[in-house]
Amino acid sequence: MSIKIFTQEYDAVIKSVVLTGQTTYGYAIQEIFPLINRFAAQRKIQNPAFYDRLRNDLLKGCLMPAITLAMVDPEPAFEGVDEATLYANENIGGGYVLDGMQRLNTLNSIKDDENFPADKALFLSIIISGNKDMLLYRMITLNNGQRPMTPRHQIEVLTEELFDFESLDIEVQSEKDRGEKIKRGAFNLADISRDGLK
Repeated sequence: MSIKIFTQEYDAVIKSVVLTGQTTYGYAIQEIFPLINRFAAQRKIQNPAFYDRLRNDLLKGCLMPAITLAMVDPEPAFEGVDEATLYANENIGGGYVLDGMQRLNTLNSIKDDENFPADKALFLSIIISGNKDMLLYRMITLNNGQRPMTPRHQIEVLTEELFDFESLDIEVQSEKDRGEKIKRGAFNLADISRDGLK
């Protein structure tokens, strides 16, 4: 199964089209899980031990809470749920995971288990926004009840497009990257961004 869209609405606060739909756990692993690191503002994966209970529940057939995907498109051209379904399936590869990264990572960790429920329904909310700023606003409100972004991460997100570090002859590493593997001699992105704004 691919993505099936049920409703189309408009969010006047973030000036975005919002679709609701459904897919399966199996499709999510194949097409949506690879998107979890595409959005630079997204936080790093948490300790897998936090999600042991969810992992076990998924194998028992629990219905995972809906995840939120996002796409940037200033002028999405579709009308009605049938065209929205085509649009979502054709453009999923350019999307982002706005909310549900930890759940998708947990789902991926059990994909090879013989009891993996590949055909189980997974519900989706898909936000189609004209720019990333609106997506960032929605991501912050979605994650408001969770562990907050560190000040360093906030600085990195807010200054992401202000500086071009690739043209410099130095190694720069974000807080998210440092959480996965520290590069010796690399400068902290948040420190350079903060000092560069002074």
